Amino acid sequence: MKHNLITKKFLSMAALLSASTGAFAQSAEAPTYYGEALDALSRNCAECHRPEGPNLGGVQAPFSVLNFDEAKIWAPLISLRLEDGSMPPWGAHQQHQGTFKNERYISDEDKQLLISWVEAGALEGDAKDQPTADELALSAPANEPTLAFVF
Repeated sequence: MKHNLITKKFLSMAALLSASTGAFAQSAEAPTYYGEALDALSRNCAECHRPEGPNLGGVQAPFSVLNFDEAKIWAPLISLRLEDGSMPPWGAHQQHQGTFKNERYISDEDKQLLISWVEAGALEGDAKDQPTADELALSAPANEPTLAFVF
């Protein structure tokens, strides 16, 4: 019960912050969800943050970045977690990029684009600019095996 109250308060506060940031910085050149952000979100976040995302040891992403309404509500937290480096979750130092399978690094360009999208008010843009499913870089969930050994 206490968890639900905290979640409701957080979502209310996130929606308020998201709406207020839009009032400060709306410009014609600001990135939009359908114009630029969705592509970066799908490339870097949607492996976990999607409808019915993977259950990784009892932990599941709390929202989908493939839905504008959900992404906008969570936009302030998306920006915060990108800035503090806790998302995408990956513990290896940047110097090891290219060493591991299923790495979770985000390029500086994508990180800045998403932070700029949030700072500009997490604008929706025009749905006609939405990438097609084939254009979105969606990969298989990390917990789905690509090889199984049977004994």
